[in-house]
Amino acid sequence: MGKAFGLHRAMDHTGAVIGPLLAFLILSLRPEGYRLLFWCAALPAVLSVLVLVLFVSERTPSEGRKISISFGHLGRKFKLYLLIVAIFTLGNSSDAFLLLRARHMGVPATSIPLLWVALHIVKMLTSVPGGTWSDRVGRRRVIAVGWAIYALIYLGFALASRAWHISGRPCGAGREISETLQ
Repeated sequence: MGKAFGLHRAMDHTGAVIGPLLAFLILSLRPEGYRLLFWCAALPAVLSVLVLVLFVSERTPSEGRKISISFGHLGRKFKLYLLIVAIFTLGNSSDAFLLLRARHMGVPATSIPLLWVALHIVKMLTSVPGGTWSDRVGRRRVIAVGWAIYALIYLGFALASRAWHISGRPCGAGREISETLQ
């Protein structure tokens, strides 16, 4: 189950890598090509709607049957888990804040999309192994390790005092790469 979930997450992150790279390519070739960029971004949504309209049939519940939502049948441990996840979610921040912090620390604006891609490459490459590991050692242990890594990364961003602490390279390197690609 964990490996299958990991594969699903890896595919999602693959899209999060391909999309920004295509946007970077389009804007590198046509710096004012935002209209083209948005049309290209809308294409997958249009194709998804077409698939739904043409190939998915709608099913409705039997007449007289009411849909109800109940948490009564869930075990006490699962309810505790949901409470912990809810608290974590309330305290969670968007990955975009990491990018804003990177920019604030002096990472060039041209490198920010590449950091976003790097973030999703790491997520993509660790999803299947993480899911497989959860099948072996249990979900609790993997979630605890994941949250600990998450906390350490945010602590690292909070303690960072130079751009290279975040990007792993001197500040000017991103600018040189960007200028080379243009």
